[in-house]
Amino acid sequence: MLQPKLRTLMKVTHMVGAIERSAGLDVFLDCLDLRASEDWKPRLEYEIARRDRFLLFWSRRARSSRWVRWEWEQALRQKDVSALQLHPLEPGVLPPTPLGHLHIGSVHALVAAYFSQQPWWHRIWHAMTSR
Repeated sequence: MLQPKLRTLMKVTHMVGAIERSAGLDVFLDCLDLRASEDWKPRLEYEIARRDRFLLFWSRRARSSRWVRWEWEQALRQKDVSALQLHPLEPGVLPPTPLGHLHIGSVHALVAAYFSQQPWWHRIWHAMTSR
């Protein structure tokens, strides 16, 4: 059985992969793009500043993380709020108060978007193995 944090990471990487493939975007994902022993705070500040969008993958764990909070606060300082996109990883988790006026997408929409990018046999295999 996968740890909750690893399951969440897998969800995010699958969604980001689908976004990259379908839209042809260059997406920075800290857990994949930071090098071992890299000074991560300046790199994240740099990446947040240079990207057009900041995608906030939101969950209960993210809501309680001081580092996730630091990241979205950096994005708010460096960008217009319209550059932030909230993507839920689980239902029913309210967005951060300063972002409460933004629409948070539905988990269903994210799952549908992911599976629309997969071949038919992958959708069937996943449906059979995820029970």
